[in-house]
Amino acid sequence: MNQDLVADRAPYTPPLSPSLEVELEIPREELAKLPGSDPLVLPPHTSAVVTVTTDSETLSQLYFQAINRVRKDQGLAPLAWDSDLAARAQGYAATRLWYWAMDEQGTVWKSRDTQIRHYFGIQHPAYASIGVSSRLASTSLLETTPDAARVLEIVQGAGYGATSDPGAKFVGVSVVMLTNATAEVPVGWLVIMYQ
Repeated sequence: MNQDLVADRAPYTPPLSPSLEVELEIPREELAKLPGSDPLVLPPHTSAVVTVTTDSETLSQLYFQAINRVRKDQGLAPLAWDSDLAARAQGYAATRLWYWAMDEQGTVWKSRDTQIRHYFGIQHPAYASIGVSSRLASTSLLETTPDAARVLEIVQGAGYGATSDPGAKFVGVSVVMLTNATAEVPVGWLVIMYQ
């Protein structure tokens, strides 16, 4: 492992909650103004509960394998799994999914986006840049048993930065799920962090 890249990262502590209320000193009154949950996903006035499930852990590993397969096909060196980046990816995925469910209009998220990204080490000015791809996870994957061929197909067509950055050496992937959702299809968030 390239210790110089790792040493450049600020220490990471997983947040106490996906809202980052304590870590970013977000006033409780500010979070209380959130419009609440999306009625198509959560029961009204319910707080989002995000978690890592066995299937989401399996999906994370399938994405890791698919990224390296695409890199190999492009003549790029494989990325090494980095547990610190994976932990950051998991925290960021949980936070993005929580705010997606609870703050659909971006009332809090939009004003604190840079702070939130810096908390997880994304585009932090004090040390080496960490690249990130962040999006809602494919519902077709969340509905069924994770499928390596389908994940590879998604990675090949999605243009994730980790698949094309020739300077990247490490990667961490996480998929988190909204576990108290009442939506007809499962809801999850995928984050790929690489450096």
